[in-house]
Amino acid sequence: MKFEITILGSGSAVPTVRRNPSAQVVNINENYSLIDCAEGTQMQMRKFGISMLRIDQIYISHLHGDHYLGLPGYLQTLHLLGRTRPIQLFGPADLMKLLEEHFRITHSIPRFEIKFTAVNHQVSTKLFENKLYEVWSIPLKHKIATSGFLFREKPKLRNIIVSALKEYRIPVYWLQRIKEGSDYEQEDGTLVPNGEITLPPAPVKSYAYCSDTAYSEEIVHVIQGVNLLYHEASFLDQHADRARETMHSTAAEAAKIAALAGVKRLLLGHFSARYRDTEEFIAQAKPFFEDTLTAEDGMAIVI
Repeated sequence: MKFEITILGSGSAVPTVRRNPSAQVVNINENYSLIDCAEGTQMQMRKFGISMLRIDQIYISHLHGDHYLGLPGYLQTLHLLGRTRPIQLFGPADLMKLLEEHFRITHSIPRFEIKFTAVNHQVSTKLFENKLYEVWSIPLKHKIATSGFLFREKPKLRNIIVSALKEYRIPVYWLQRIKEGSDYEQEDGTLVPNGEITLPPAPVKSYAYCSDTAYSEEIVHVIQGVNLLYHEASFLDQHADRARETMHSTAAEAAKIAALAGVKRLLLGHFSARYRDTEEFIAQAKPFFEDTLTAEDGMAIVI
């Protein structure tokens, strides 16, 4: 099953010629979600080949401008493109108030329904689920109410060995139960162990998005063992005082969280515009977590 992350914006605070502020698209088996929506996000979607009309869920981490100011424009574009299908929106409680005021002043109410869910930033809560995956909030530590988001596949069914179908003459109505782990009972009452007729399912995949946040070990239990962790690294060690002042993280702090959580891979992002390249971010993170890479606009990562 496809599980792909596309980085639309990897910078923080202000846009630069190289980096747009925060926005990402998560594609799980052609189910598309947008995480954060900085100004310029819809242009990034066009640039990197993401269909704006394919998005069905939007997750906004918090109400600092570099994470949501592109949302009113994006919703207006969907309206102009003729969208009528509802869209689900998750974010801080005041987000819908901002949008409603925008719609009121501009007399530009979308023709599609916005199904809004306020996110509790203090506890991890299941926000969304379908047959394939779940989305949970991740309480983060920032100046204002902020949540990250955890995308996790649901447990998969076991794979039936094709040759076993013929060998044991397994009828169709037994297949679902066998995939769910049941032994097969033959007509004479003999049980065939599930392990003899199936193979284990593919491992469950997961992705955690954590931006913006100061160093916080409280998130470790929520993101434990994820395949890919995106963790903000706004600053390098030499600007650690600035990180503490603004309640952001350094590259080294992000790597320490990745190590404590036992994640498979770490993706750093949300870089301050003061830095021209990210080589030093890798250098400061790797002593604490080896499998580290830095986000770039347009990057697509398959999990």
